[in-house]
Amino acid sequence: MNIIEFVRAPELINGELSLYQETALKLFYGLPLSDEQVEVAKSALDLQELLAPREFEEGTFICGRRSGKSDRIAANIAVYEAVQGGHEHALAPGERAHILLVAQDMRACRVLFRFILGKLKSSDILNEFVDAVRSDEIDLTNGITISIFPCSFRATRGFAIPVAIFDEIAFYRVDGVNVDRDVINSVRPAQAQFPRPKLVKISSPYAKQGELYQDYATRHTRPDFLCFHAPSWRMNPSLRQTFLDSERARDPDHFDREYAAIFSDQLANAFSREAVESCVIPGRRELAPSRSTTYDAGVDPSGGGSDEFTVSICHEHKGKLIQDCLRAYRTNRPADVVQEMASILKTYGVRCVHGDKYSGEWVRQEFRKYGIEYLVSDITASESFLELLPVVNQKNIELLDDKVQTAQLVALERRRGQSGRDHLGHSQGGHDDRANSLALAIYYAQVNAKVASEWGGIF
Repeated sequence: MNIIEFVRAPELINGELSLYQETALKLFYGLPLSDEQVEVAKSALDLQELLAPREFEEGTFICGRRSGKSDRIAANIAVYEAVQGGHEHALAPGERAHILLVAQDMRACRVLFRFILGKLKSSDILNEFVDAVRSDEIDLTNGITISIFPCSFRATRGFAIPVAIFDEIAFYRVDGVNVDRDVINSVRPAQAQFPRPKLVKISSPYAKQGELYQDYATRHTRPDFLCFHAPSWRMNPSLRQTFLDSERARDPDHFDREYAAIFSDQLANAFSREAVESCVIPGRRELAPSRSTTYDAGVDPSGGGSDEFTVSICHEHKGKLIQDCLRAYRTNRPADVVQEMASILKTYGVRCVHGDKYSGEWVRQEFRKYGIEYLVSDITASESFLELLPVVNQKNIELLDDKVQTAQLVALERRRGQSGRDHLGHSQGGHDDRANSLALAIYYAQVNAKVASEWGGIF
């Protein structure tokens, strides 16, 4: 029984599918298409002619909000694969296979979980497969467990995973850092033992960044996976036109992203992962101070909470920018942090640090207690990131091997303002503390190196 028969069977899921939803599932499983579905497929795949039908192991479904992508696509795939996939035959004695459901947080996971549980419980036949139900797992009698996880690359290790479904993958953030690639890469090895694994990514789009946009941008050059792209009203014709018209009039940019499934031109990665990683010196955590070197430091203060209090120390050497030291503290006792930072700064001969103007007088006074002058930067955080961008892209910097700093740089978003000027900063709910102190330190290392060169030329 193929997936369409399984979904439509009254004694099983007894589900409804729109023209676009059915076409998406047929394409993923390599099933024959009707003439009308061929035209839908050409539109959704952005192709003039379709290749011969084939079943895919990996599929990306980029669809607008309220398009049924979670209920009609992801949940149906999960139930079908759990019952009909035959994945239990690839298990060792005593081993269980996990149909993995991943979302940006556990609350979002449970939405998809409830869809799946509802489909299993509403059918007498499917309900016979249910052995046990817990808050985050459904054990089936055939050795398959349907499990939900938040977006963590650590949480999924150690499982045998024939099917992984990543829900709303464009929004995978941990402390504001995009972790989509890490989560997906942690799952791929867990699928190796299965002859017919499935890796499914579904999401409405956001910025031109991350795994979802990478799939979309490379969809015509990768024959090994399916990339299905459709707006909400095509996937779900029941959406009221008056509602859509109202949403478009209220905020056209929001409508394009949320319902038309268009990646935002106002948002993009500022730094590419490849460019940043090419500047990282593997294994280098810190460089010892040298008396013959002049160092500069940038500070991103924090009074507590989820933000870190960070300091980065850098220097310039023969036109190359070098990051020497990075320290980050998450504490509710910032005065103690300043004391420790001051001690570190003095070992590098630094008597002056630069930071932003939002920290208040307290941070100036605290640093002054220990003989360190805190100066307010004459550029904003966004401007310091813009200054850092060509340095990274030209590989004119050596960065310490700090995964959080790397992730923060890669997660920085580039927004085009109404004036046409770019603004760089972290995403909503994100953090850029380590990246910010680095950018300030590098900027002033460049400024001071230029001043020193000019004065050297005079004499």
